[in-house]
Amino acid sequence: WPLGLTHVGWRSLPSLYRLGCRIIEKEKPDLAFFSTTMFPVMILGPLWRKKYGLRYVVDFQDPWVRGVVDVIPAKAGTQSTGLGPDFRRGDVKSILSRFLDRKMERYAVQAASHVVSVSPSYVDTLVQRYPRLKPGQCTVLPFGAPEADFAFVREKTIVQRIYQPDDGWRHWVYAGRGGGDMHFSLRCLF
Repeated sequence: WPLGLTHVGWRSLPSLYRLGCRIIEKEKPDLAFFSTTMFPVMILGPLWRKKYGLRYVVDFQDPWVRGVVDVIPAKAGTQSTGLGPDFRRGDVKSILSRFLDRKMERYAVQAASHVVSVSPSYVDTLVQRYPRLKPGQCTVLPFGAPEADFAFVREKTIVQRIYQPDDGWRHWVYAGRGGGDMHFSLRCLF
């Protein structure tokens, strides 16, 4: 791939665009709903909106663009560079990726009919970042934790048998996912 952009979100764009066009032309949907962490595919929304007038919604479980850490301080009276630690390391691929992320998030979010997020703080960030996006165009839909699940555990008196709580060791339990992207964090921890 050109410039080393090997992210599946970028590589899949041409195929997803063509397939989406065929589906839109045949099925005539009212709306496209993007709920993925493969963020680059969200730019298909504005493309299909322009070509077909199709409204679309973007759903964020995680932030696409995280806060920019300014490690290269601006000189007095000048604009911040907005370049993060990757610039210091000379990681051109990361610099390019973050640049594209900022541009593509703007492109996808500003033309969206609606934005869904699991976090009210990310909605606040998006509304502040993109003035055309109004709070009324956003819905916060946090991940659920049904009360029935907690009641089930209490009723069944489920007991863990993995470790002995009184063995003198400190025990940590992680209930999140464990994909390859967790490698750095887990390596630091262990």
